[in-house]
Amino acid sequence: MKIALIFTPFVTPTYIPLGIAQIKSYVERQLPSAKIVNLDLNNLFLNNLTTKFFLIKLTKLCAICPRKCKRKKSERDNFFNHAKVFKISIDLLKRKEADTFYDITKYNYFISGIATFLNNRARCINAIAEEIIQKELSIDSGFENMFDNDLKIISRLNPDFVGFSIFCVHQLSYSVILARILKEKLNLPVIFGGAFMSHIDIKEFIGFFNFVDFVIPNEGEVGLVEFVKNFRKRTFENVPGLCFHRSEKILFNKKKFIENLDSLPTPDFTDFKLKRYLTPIPVLPVIFSRGCFWKKCTFCTYYKNYPGFYKTKSIKKFIAEIKFYNSKGIKHFFIVDDVISALDLNKISIALNNNKIKIFFGAIVRPESDFSYKVLKNIYSAGGRVLIWGVESSCQRILDLMDKGTRVKYIKSILKHSSEIGFHNRLFMIQGFPTQTEEEICKDIKFLHENQHFIHSNYIHQFCLGQGSYIFNNLAKFKINSIKPMPIYTCIKNNANIHSEMFTYKSVVELDWKRIRNKETKVFKRFKNTTFQEFNAIDHSHLLLYKSLNQRELSTVGADI
Repeated sequence: MKIALIFTPFVTPTYIPLGIAQIKSYVERQLPSAKIVNLDLNNLFLNNLTTKFFLIKLTKLCAICPRKCKRKKSERDNFFNHAKVFKISIDLLKRKEADTFYDITKYNYFISGIATFLNNRARCINAIAEEIIQKELSIDSGFENMFDNDLKIISRLNPDFVGFSIFCVHQLSYSVILARILKEKLNLPVIFGGAFMSHIDIKEFIGFFNFVDFVIPNEGEVGLVEFVKNFRKRTFENVPGLCFHRSEKILFNKKKFIENLDSLPTPDFTDFKLKRYLTPIPVLPVIFSRGCFWKKCTFCTYYKNYPGFYKTKSIKKFIAEIKFYNSKGIKHFFIVDDVISALDLNKISIALNNNKIKIFFGAIVRPESDFSYKVLKNIYSAGGRVLIWGVESSCQRILDLMDKGTRVKYIKSILKHSSEIGFHNRLFMIQGFPTQTEEEICKDIKFLHENQHFIHSNYIHQFCLGQGSYIFNNLAKFKINSIKPMPIYTCIKNNANIHSEMFTYKSVVELDWKRIRNKETKVFKRFKNTTFQEFNAIDHSHLLLYKSLNQRELSTVGADI
């Protein structure tokens, strides 16, 4: 049996799809007769944007795009000039022997142009796709031509069925349109899965999009193996976690998950050409755990990705995976766990040093007191260079309401030690948390400014109310008066909505965001005037490559794996 697993646009152009790489290795080991082919259409889209043939197709979309862009005529006329600059920028940033990537001024210029060009193309395609979805229109032939190459690739594979891995909401519209085309043209069975499908009303989704035959949310390994086993017989009632149509009903089977992560084979990235991604040197995503060891944050719904108990690989298993990739020439890794503890990261670092494995890596962490100077030193000596800190707030009252389990009095010293040792500290902050006052938001801004020598970059995230979070289930405690679901699609003819887990809300504490933004602008203007030029990395992997600049003799490109 042959299966095509598809990763669609629009995700950051550096991302290598770990999810379907893991699915491929697991299913093929469990079922040797099954052959999975992974297609990264997100990466293909990036590279297609450097070809004239594909760009000509794009220019024809303006006639059917509902956005009716008010761009100047000169900008439209200069489309191919922008595309030429885009191609040059891509080539320069992907070329390992060029110094462009490591020159801050050049990098910031080129990456800004790349991001703008990519985002504009994504907005155009998604706008057309969303209008087709919401108005239940036929697919215009000009728009359908955008998917010709995808269709040809999948058709040549001649798979028994096609699976879509949806990592984030930005991929959904493209995936839905491509799934519809595959059903109409090739009559292929279609199954959706991936992290985002755990954050959507699946019965609404599969009920409206009747060309989507199946959905497996959460972990997909166990469910997909059983699905393949039962595919020929069409007996799906015992496939764990499967949602599917049956006699005009939508059934949802009981879920079952991997209990021991050491039972998972090493993810198989062989279907991906690593040199085609937007990095001069490959940065491979790896995972040590599933779920969150803390799992108490009142705003969080990430637990839906991996429900059940927190699971980790053994240090031995994780190191064996790193060794395997390292033997193929890969020397840069990002640990993409929801979060990894100081204890586990320290154990991994000790094992890397003991095994004399020379790599660089980054990770997402919490500013907990276990990150002592000694622990941070161990992590750095093992190749740690970038730490993404979930700080969220510099106000203890807010941290306590979040149930973060962290203390403000430790955060500054942890960041200071981390910076002194040589890490790039990137902070995640949350604004607009329920009951947060303007004064507390200004305190956060002041905190970033006063500690700018220890904070190298930050991302300020606006609070979102997620269904199933502790806050959602205790609205009164957080002074929330009313909530309203946020539809992903509002389907006009059927008067039906397809919802995500996100809700808008009204709070007792109302904030003057215009005044807050003005204060932020003034502070961050002073911030930029008193600090070195920032490396405006498009994502964490670029930060990691830039931070390992002084050790570039290790940064050689290995063979595709």
